[in-house]
Amino acid sequence: MTRNYPVVVFVYKRLTETMRTIESLIQNPESSSTDLIVFIDGAKDDFEQLEVNRVAQYVSNLTSFKSLEIIQRQSNFGLANSFINGISEVLSKFDAAIFLEDDNLLSRDFLKYMNLTLSKYLKDSKVLAVTGYSFPLIPRKTKPYFIHGAGTWSMGTWARSWKLFESDAVSALQKVDDCGLSSKMNLYGIDFYSMLEKQAKGEIDSWGVRWWATAVIHQMVTLYPGMPLCVNIGGNAQGTHTLTSDPLMNKESNLSQNFEFVFPKSLKPSRMILIRFKLMNLSFSLIRLKKRSFRLLSRMGKIR
Repeated sequence: MTRNYPVVVFVYKRLTETMRTIESLIQNPESSSTDLIVFIDGAKDDFEQLEVNRVAQYVSNLTSFKSLEIIQRQSNFGLANSFINGISEVLSKFDAAIFLEDDNLLSRDFLKYMNLTLSKYLKDSKVLAVTGYSFPLIPRKTKPYFIHGAGTWSMGTWARSWKLFESDAVSALQKVDDCGLSSKMNLYGIDFYSMLEKQAKGEIDSWGVRWWATAVIHQMVTLYPGMPLCVNIGGNAQGTHTLTSDPLMNKESNLSQNFEFVFPKSLKPSRMILIRFKLMNLSFSLIRLKKRSFRLLSRMGKIR
């Protein structure tokens, strides 16, 4: 039986992005039957306090949900600690929940999909999480698919999975090395292994790379929807960790408005998905090379 799981949104100081995210959530028919929990991180200084206050005021006036709970931090936790503490707090009370950043623009089918998948795989120990984001694979994939990894943009997971979270990056890196899993960390063309090394050295602060490592270490999979039910709209100067948006990965026009609710017959990621990732990465490399070449030639005065 499908349930309406609580939705948790982590916000900070970006009112415009927060409003767009919440409004897109409200457009989901299931929102009126959904319990909303909002974590508001504390400001770093007086100037940011004004921006945080504006976000808090907007959130406090929300009335479109079954219930609203606001947890406002009195100090600045930072993105990673805010998520880790918040997810741990929520999943100590619920067996599953849906977690959003303040810049996750959603499709109208998002909640239907997330509630259905969280119910479907509730007791399946091989599935770490589900997500509403989907990579722009080539050729386009329209049905849900599994991969060996874990997404963070619009993540749904269970308390059973979060108990496995590898919060200590040094320990996680050691496990990856001991089990010879470095290549599996980078299976889909993103250098998560180097990111985990940087996390272990304290050079970055990412809970997402530790979540990805958790999936790899425990040999678990995450379900992606095929057509994007979420895109990230946070690529601007106010973003804490993402200062530029990659339009190749986050086209708002890609948001699905006619999602196909057909799920994989097997939990094992298919070879074709891996091929599609390779084609996607090759395409991105060619596009970026073309753009760099154009900028270089422009600076040399060969293009007017």
